[in-house]
Amino acid sequence: MIDQNLDALLEIAQRHYIMEKGRIVWSGTTDELRDNRELQARYLGV
Repeated sequence: MIDQNLDALLEIAQRHYIMEKGRIVWSGTTDELRDNRELQARYLGV
């Protein structure tokens, strides 16, 4: 699934990947994504 709605993604998926310019720049679990505010701000505009 490709989406920028973080709340929905955290409910649906167990593993997440963030891509930038066609490359995976981060991958991790729901808990890791939920707890990483810097990552959210940088890539997801949260």
